[in-house]
Amino acid sequence: MFRIDAVEAKGNGVFATQPIPASTLILSEAPIVTIPKFSHQERYSTLVLPQLQNLSAVQKRNFFELNSNFQDMRPIESITKTNAIPLGSAASMGGVFLKCSRFNHSCTANAAYHWNEDVEEEKVYSVRDIDDGEEITVNYLSDEVWALPGRERRRQIQEAYGFDCVCSRCMNGQAFGEGESDVRRTRLGDIDRAIGGGELIMTNPAKALSMCREALELLHKEEEAAPRLESVYYDAFQICICHGDVVRGSTFAKLAVEAKRSWQGDRASGLAKMEAFVRNPASHGLAFHTKKWYSGSTRAAGRLGQKDGEWLWRRTG
Repeated sequence: MFRIDAVEAKGNGVFATQPIPASTLILSEAPIVTIPKFSHQERYSTLVLPQLQNLSAVQKRNFFELNSNFQDMRPIESITKTNAIPLGSAASMGGVFLKCSRFNHSCTANAAYHWNEDVEEEKVYSVRDIDDGEEITVNYLSDEVWALPGRERRRQIQEAYGFDCVCSRCMNGQAFGEGESDVRRTRLGDIDRAIGGGELIMTNPAKALSMCREALELLHKEEEAAPRLESVYYDAFQICICHGDVVRGSTFAKLAVEAKRSWQGDRASGLAKMEAFVRNPASHGLAFHTKKWYSGSTRAAGRLGQKDGEWLWRRTG
């Protein structure tokens, strides 16, 4: 499905060898070494060397062939810092992979990492259709860094990974001005912090739900795909069920399921849990914190699946 090849100014990269539809599992791989995510780089050698000693000669050689972007460090330290991937969005550990670490970064990627803790493997899924010969890219950034203006985002990429980002988003931004994209991403960061803190969900659900709707519009303008849409729909689900709106809660849970399935397929990690919320939204821990928006049962309204109707957003005020 892919080949690893040299890329000018990037070292190596991963390229499709056939058309790859969205939601395709491209690769599943266990890490070759692991390290605590926040360990100091000076400790990388002592943490990684014992793990390398247990590998085959071929695996050791492949490790030392990975990109190394920090010339002022010893080889093991530089390779580890350049290639380590967080093992999950809120992980305390990172891992270096012989293949997953070969995917280059893009601020608007066509694939995405997903750590499956059940099998302890990093999975790479396509999040949009990828053409034969097109480079397959992933997003290295945390949500906080992704939402920064382009200039600051590139500074942090250089500091963390040792390369200048030359993705289409950054190159076009520098050539034609990043104003609109910067405004959108900064606003998305503000929304994420406001809803993620939890207080707004409890105290002003109408405002929180309105922010979810705004976030969806901004993400579509940024050409961002299912992984971020899934998160917004899940936030909307939590807002609704927290205040007793079972009908809208179930519908937003269904939309989150559809977004998850659209990039991870029918065997998506956590899919069964989300599908349970579609059937029984009241099983969520936040359910009925208040009954401000009480709507009875899902059967009462008969509107499940009407995801495009304006009725879904009436709670925004």
